[in-house]
Order: sequence, then C-alpha cells, then structure tokens
Amino acid sequence: MDYIEKARFRAKRRKSAWNLLLLPAIITSLCALWVGSYKVLNTLHSTVHPGQNFGITGKGLGAVLAAVTPFFGALPVAMIIGNFLVWLIPPARKALDEEAKPFPSTSFINAQKQLLKLAYVLVPVSLALGILGALMPWYS
Repeated sequence: MDYIEKARFRAKRRKSAWNLLLLPAIITSLCALWVGSYKVLNTLHSTVHPGQNFGITGKGLGAVLAAVTPFFGALPVAMIIGNFLVWLIPPARKALDEEAKPFPSTSFINAQKQLLKLAYVLVPVSLALGILGALMPWYS
C-alpha cells in the first residue's frame, strides 16, 4: 500500500465531525507561529542592517530565507498545538480516541510523538536558515 492509498484509507475512517476542529486549530497556530518567528527574524535583520526591513528592502535570497523557512519549522509545532487544543475538549477527545482504537499507531500520544520527531529535525534547520537569511543583506 503506497502513501496515497494509506492516506485515503485514513481519511475514510474519520467519521466524527470533531475532526473538523483540527484544521482551524492548526491553521491558527501556524499563522501565529509563522508571523511571530518572522517578526523576530525581521527585527534581527533590522538590528544587523539598520534601515532595512522586509517592507522596504525585502528582496533577495536573505529575505526569502527569513520569510519562508519559518513556515516549515512552525508546521509540526502548529500540528502539535492544534492536536492538543482539540484534545482538551472532552467530547472531541472521546470521539477521536474511539476512531483511533482500531489503529493504535494513530492515537493522540503516537501522533504527538511522530510530530515531535519531525519537529526535532525541521525546527532547528528552519531556524538556522531563517537566521542566516536575517543576517544577509536584503536588496530592493
């Protein structure tokens, strides 16, 4: 069974309307993390290169690295936060736990562990690339 078939199989078993809460919880967390980390990188850049910021001189490789790479680091963290926020709702937790019973590898704890493993790789790499981009000059 390839990845697409597995994804379709997982999607078919999700019957609860509580699954719909995951999307806004993750998207809201992602936006907050992405924008927050970008603002920190933009502040770092403005400190190193006075007079430059994304609104004025936001062109070049440095600006792209500082703007884009935080998204990839924020993604697994936003998924962890989104899962946790939905898990805090007792009826949602019960419904989602029932859906996961036949598939132990998809339980809340296992999903969070897998996302943490992904975050351990993506967050440092995206942070390093974002800092590199913030330290580079941005040209208009």
